[in-house]
Amino acid sequence: MISINGRAVRSRQDLHTHYGYATSTLERWWTDRDWNGHPNAHRIGQTLYWDAKEWDRWDQRRRNPKAAGLADRAQLCAAHGISTSTFDRLWHERETNGHPPVFPHPGPRLYWNAAAYARWIKRHRPADGQPRRGRRPGSRNDNAHPYQGDPRLDRARQALANDPDATTADLTRTLTQDAGETTSARTWARIIQTARQHPQDEGTS
Repeated sequence: MISINGRAVRSRQDLHTHYGYATSTLERWWTDRDWNGHPNAHRIGQTLYWDAKEWDRWDQRRRNPKAAGLADRAQLCAAHGISTSTFDRLWHERETNGHPPVFPHPGPRLYWNAAAYARWIKRHRPADGQPRRGRRPGSRNDNAHPYQGDPRLDRARQALANDPDATTADLTRTLTQDAGETTSARTWARIIQTARQHPQDEGTS
């Protein structure tokens, strides 16, 4: 095994040998990296290499999402006593209600951070025990805009402040290159758009 900057790395062939995954599966996971959180690669010549420990952590999360603090729709509905139709409606309205984003994970099912969802649903559950639907007369949404309170929005605002003339694509590349970053490029683009529209939260100077 070779190393880069003192850290052991594995090529796709190394991953195939070490884990036994088919190369076609490894290639598919890499192709889908924008949404599944696959670790970034280093290129040496024509060969891609991945940090061995980083890839192992990602693979463990892929194989055992519950241990990583993730939950799918059925698990969240059961945990919080909501129907699948209510869950789907809240997820459909995520751009306006601040619903937690999907946690990058390969596979046919979607997963969310269970703790983040628990905090969010608690804020969106009124006295009758059912999550609020839309905006009631005389009331206001808990969130003035999508991603309010999300630390990624602060990072996007800082990136804009550092380079106000940068395009959304440039900023997305910068933000997705951070070590350990798992947010997809598509989500970062939405966060950057929110940062442009709301350079600061209400009540701040």
